[in-house]
Amino acid sequence: MASVSIRPVRSKRELKRFVKVPFALHRDQPQWVAPLIFERMEFLNREKNPYFEHAEAEYFLAERDGEAVGRITVQVDHRWDTYQGGSDAMFGFFETANDPAVSASGLPYRRNCFFLW
Repeated sequence: MASVSIRPVRSKRELKRFVKVPFALHRDQPQWVAPLIFERMEFLNREKNPYFEHAEAEYFLAERDGEAVGRITVQVDHRWDTYQGGSDAMFGFFETANDPAVSASGLPYRRNCFFLW
């Protein structure tokens, strides 16, 4: 089995792949309701979402053999840090295939994803 690679999302095309990860992961789950792709693209757009006026985020894809098998975001909300008096990072959009190799790949924690500070 090929190894899992983690890479940041850099283009609109990659962002669409990021948004579509759960479509592949949950397609066989009858309870899963697919989000609207357009809405998720708008929500994650740094130029359109007001959250990014006071926060930063990076999006990451986990891939194996060119197939997206996981995703995660790392955020720093400067308003939150000012209010709390700290320097916190938050994670979101964490989804992976049911595969220990993907979860162990470092997707939830990568030193190089903390470029935000």
